[in-house]
Amino acid sequence: MDSIILLQLAFALYCASLVFYLAFLGLRRSGWGQAAFYSLGGGFAAHLIFLLVRLYLIGRFPSLDLFGSLSFFAFTVVLWYFAVELKYRLQVLGVFVLPLPLLMLSASLSGAPEQPPNLDPVLQSAWLPVHTALIFLSYAGLTVAFGVGLAYLLQEWQIRTKRVSALCYSLPSLDELDFLGYRLIALAYPLLTLGILAGMVWARQAQGSFRLDDPKILSTLLMWFFYSCYLLARFFGGWRGRKVTYLSLAGYLVLLFTFLGISLILKGWHAFIL
Repeated sequence: MDSIILLQLAFALYCASLVFYLAFLGLRRSGWGQAAFYSLGGGFAAHLIFLLVRLYLIGRFPSLDLFGSLSFFAFTVVLWYFAVELKYRLQVLGVFVLPLPLLMLSASLSGAPEQPPNLDPVLQSAWLPVHTALIFLSYAGLTVAFGVGLAYLLQEWQIRTKRVSALCYSLPSLDELDFLGYRLIALAYPLLTLGILAGMVWARQAQGSFRLDDPKILSTLLMWFFYSCYLLARFFGGWRGRKVTYLSLAGYLVLLFTFLGISLILKGWHAFIL
């Protein structure tokens, strides 16, 4: 499909953006940061146009097969990161966030189908795009929070071990990183909850009941439990810093397993259409 050229362009611009972010991290010159931001914006625009074209061509939400899911997930991650950079001007975080969407797009491009696969009629419910959009948006916010958590642990390790490098002066303070990670999870958590509820409504509409014996549903609820514990620990337990960051990273590992591991192994509605 000719529209794949747009996705390839987005991938190339995202790669350039990551290179510029690395240069900004190492050299700490504003010009590199601006180049990274504009490259990211160009890639995001190309990616958005690709998704709109694909929606027009296939006539359905473009995230129900493996190719579409990886591409849409990468798009939502960049969307969240773009918003974070616009608000907080923490350009150095691009080094920690962009590698994952780049890996997703690389895998997506390597398996791009010539024709979209046929869908089971039960997947054509109006609730399905609501469910998947909410889930992907929440996953993307949690992905950016994961990148912030990695930056926090790196910064905290440098300070704790007194192995301070130039990187230490490029990264935000521990308090800034800790608060930003919390803010991202607090924003993504309601989307995740609503996405799960929309999935319950869809399942009840499609099969008359909500089944808890589906491995993906169980894994999603486990992920929701981890992030619930994270928020409760901050609100009521007074947890801060490294301890609560480990809890959020554990939740994200469950997220990756839920999104990729189970979806590639599972047979049924939650399996990727390959």
